Amino acid sequence: LSEGTLVCPALKKKSTLLNPEGFFHGKMGIRRCLNEGLLNMAEVKQELIAQVELFCELTGHLPHHMDGHQHVHVLPEIRHVFAEVLEAYGITYTRVPIEPDLPRCGWIESTLMDFYSGVEKDSLDTIEVFQKHGIRWPDIYIG
Repeated sequence: LSEGTLVCPALKKKSTLLNPEGFFHGKMGIRRCLNEGLLNMAEVKQELIAQVELFCELTGHLPHHMDGHQHVHVLPEIRHVFAEVLEAYGITYTRVPIEPDLPRCGWIESTLMDFYSGVEKDSLDTIEVFQKHGIRWPDIYIG
C-alpha cells in the first residue's frame, strides 16, 4: 500500500491509493493522505483482498503471515481493514513493530526517532484491534 502500484484490476484506472503518476503515495505520502482523509478504506480493502488472491494464485496457498511494508498495516483506519481481511482469510499472524527500549537509542537522528516513535504509538493502538480479530505476532520486534 505504500510502494509500487496496485494489483487490483478494478482500481487501476482511478483510486485514492495512487498518486498522479499511478503509484502508491509512498511511506510518508500514505500517512499524509490518511491524516487528510483522502484514502477510501473500501479501496484499501479491495487492494488487500487482491493482494491475498494474487499470492494464492501464484503460490497455490494462503500466506502464513501478512504485514504492511513500511508499517502501514498499523496506521489508524488501515489497521481495522487489514485485520478484517486477515480474519476473513484465516491468516492469523502478522508483526507489530514495537521496538524494545526505543527511547534509549540515542544514536538515532531526531527525525527518524519521531517516525519510529509514531510507528510504536500506532502499534500500541493496534494491539486491541488485532486481538479482537484473533491475530497474533512475535513477542519481540527489532528493526
